[in-house]
Amino acid sequence: MNSNNFKSGDILLATHREIRKGYHPIVYLAGYSDESFIGGMLTHHQDPLRNLKLDSSFFEDIVGFENTFLVLGKFLKSEEWGPFKKINKLNPVGLNFVEKTLNGKPEETFSNYFKRHITI
Repeated sequence: MNSNNFKSGDILLATHREIRKGYHPIVYLAGYSDESFIGGMLTHHQDPLRNLKLDSSFFEDIVGFENTFLVLGKFLKSEEWGPFKKINKLNPVGLNFVEKTLNGKPEETFSNYFKRHITI
């Protein structure tokens, strides 16, 4: 829909949000295809095994991002969830941190990520 309008480090919200689809803020990382793009997921959920706390100084506007965690996955984000709205941006230090943290992670849907990390 409109993800090609954004740059690495832009923080987006989906228009069509559901608990398993576009619910959390997205860090735009790169284009992927006409149907999806690569993004990181931000949350306020503290889970030391799956989420890493981000320093509030990583954001251009810290309001609302003081207690934000990066989910340790690199996700395929569907264009169907858009159009997307830019709500914030990582500064260069924050973007570098996120890119290094997610380097080497597989590009996958959240559903596949969740299946791999489910605990019994």
